[in-house]
Amino acid sequence: MTVGLNHPLTGNLSFAGGQINGVGELAARHINEDGGIESLGGAEIEVISADNEGVQEQGGQAEQQLIDEGAIACMGCYSSPVSLAAIQTAERERVPHVIDVSISPAILQDNDFNFGYRSQGTPLTFTRDFARYGPSLARGAGKQWETMTITSLDNLYGDSVKDGIKQFMPDEGVEIIEENEYQFGAESLSSQATAVERADPDAVFFVGYDPGAIRFCNALQDIDYEPNLLVGSGTPMISSTSVFNEVGEFINGAIGNNADFNYNKDMTETIFNDFEGMHGDPLEIATAGQAYVAMEVIRQALEESGTTDTVELNDAIQNVRVESEEHPMVMDAVEFRDDGELAGLDDPEYVSTAFMQVQDLETTHLAPERAKEGDIQF
Repeated sequence: MTVGLNHPLTGNLSFAGGQINGVGELAARHINEDGGIESLGGAEIEVISADNEGVQEQGGQAEQQLIDEGAIACMGCYSSPVSLAAIQTAERERVPHVIDVSISPAILQDNDFNFGYRSQGTPLTFTRDFARYGPSLARGAGKQWETMTITSLDNLYGDSVKDGIKQFMPDEGVEIIEENEYQFGAESLSSQATAVERADPDAVFFVGYDPGAIRFCNALQDIDYEPNLLVGSGTPMISSTSVFNEVGEFINGAIGNNADFNYNKDMTETIFNDFEGMHGDPLEIATAGQAYVAMEVIRQALEESGTTDTVELNDAIQNVRVESEEHPMVMDAVEFRDDGELAGLDDPEYVSTAFMQVQDLETTHLAPERAKEGDIQF
């Protein structure tokens, strides 16, 4: 049985894409070592990969390559525009695609897909979690938080997170006083940093991928502006050691939330150890664990359906429920609505992310309680 992994393996997003891809490979290995798919006589999962380069036009081509090479299900794609292109191809070929990392709601909610699913939260759950934990934790530690600027990547992902922040933060007594955007691949974010300095808010909010996060933080340092609070949601700025290593001590104290491993689960330590043993490099991208969740969705569907027929497999995915104890992430159980989104989107108490702080160039989970590692520090 072949499962296709569609991620950026070259280009600006290749580090994150390679790590997500690597976790998908590891998840398949763990399934095979545990006896494979019992309902199919212990059949093993073979993983194949295709490089979408982080470019929307390549998403569909990479998906088609995987399907042509025999994939009965696909996963991907990190970038939201790329995921949209990939699922359009999967839909046409009637092959299920499980989004591991891509949070734009437009991918599934603005389309009538029957073969697309997302095993992570959306900006609704991400920004809902952010508003739930962020202001109360910061204010409880003595920080003022009444105003905020937003610097966001100008694409489906950045726009949807920005919209969620603008929806939830006013209810927490936070006024958005400045918004600015940057283009994917921008070499400098100096004008955005200058705009933030001019506004001088209580909190500087950023959303974007690793390269943008690094350039934004460096641009703030270049003008010697240190925010009262540096915050983010759904961004590697507050969860990626590759960003921390590039930015340095400036990032310490930053807070926000993202999909992340629950480091209080035994399986998480196993995944980190086995990832380095398998690939020779440490696992540094926290959101990469979502690939483990997506592969578990496919495993359960294969076990339930007992077939490699893509239509019957797709029907089985619609009834999957991955309990929180069955995956390594902080998020609650995974099951799907009719549109392929997490059922938890409809539950205001559903938790899909960890709220964290960068302390000594490492993340420390502050909430929810089941994932807590320490207390907020300024």
